[in-house]
Amino acid sequence: MKFALGSLSLEKYTALGIACIQLGFDIDAQADLVSCDVSSGVSAQPYGMRETSRGAMYRAKGARKEHPDTYAVGIENGIVCLGGRYIDVAVIVLITPEGKHFVGTSVGIEVPVGMVDIAQSRGFATTTVGDIIAEKMGGSKTDPHLTLTKGRISRRDILIDALSTLFCQVFHERR
Repeated sequence: MKFALGSLSLEKYTALGIACIQLGFDIDAQADLVSCDVSSGVSAQPYGMRETSRGAMYRAKGARKEHPDTYAVGIENGIVCLGGRYIDVAVIVLITPEGKHFVGTSVGIEVPVGMVDIAQSRGFATTTVGDIIAEKMGGSKTDPHLTLTKGRISRRDILIDALSTLFCQVFHERR
């Protein structure tokens, strides 16, 4: 099996590789997993499920365009408002070599309202909530999940679970 990831993110690439290994796919990380530098077509900080899912779809389609005979994967994290509170959630799109689309999500991690407000005031086009969390609370701007869970759960961990769940749905008949 060959997978093309529509991102150069190390967290996403590592999560994809680990999910494949955990599910017993016979892959060689050098030959069967590739990262593509494709645009998400959305803001640096996607807001809402519509924009987040659009970013994941653009990433998957971009990966498929560069590597048409692979399982193309697009992953996009975004901020979603639920009853006046905000969660960071990833949307994952997988496109099979035959062109069939599958969609899944990660669990959500609540982010402080104040951090979202600051990022939004600076402009989601260029500023992410992760940027603000790193600036105000410390940690990595690409993995604010570790900061928000006091080092217990990483973005990679969340993505591994989400990818594994989606793969179980997609590949249950293919194996």
